[in-house]
Amino acid sequence: MADGTGNYMIVNAEGINDPKVYAMLTTWKSTKSLTETMEAFGVEYDFDEDEVVENLYDPDAEKDYYESYYDNSADVALAMMGAKNFSYDPVSLTYTFDGQTYNITYQEYLNAQEILSDLGVELDDLYNAVNTDDYPILPGEE
Repeated sequence: MADGTGNYMIVNAEGINDPKVYAMLTTWKSTKSLTETMEAFGVEYDFDEDEVVENLYDPDAEKDYYESYYDNSADVALAMMGAKNFSYDPVSLTYTFDGQTYNITYQEYLNAQEILSDLGVELDDLYNAVNTDDYPILPGEE
């Protein structure tokens, strides 16, 4: 479901209108790194960003995500992880590869989330942190 800005409400019902969600999305966009975004919001993780990217690129990996999904889902996952030559814009739900910008469909987003989950990256951990009252302070505020 869209929230009127082109951004799917992937985190909570308020979507981009929630200040913590907006802060998380803009942090992710500006850092170009999921791990830096997770750290900014106090989320613990146990994956190596570089390893995840290598697994997505590796044609000899256990599962070829480019063959498993017949859309841009693997590229979306790479963009979410901040892979070289990719950038992810979670505010406008687009990604850029080699200077070309592509819209992300909701299905591609869901597929990318599943791909990352298979590789040990749980986006829900970040979304849950944003939705909890245990973390009322936005990054950079004291």
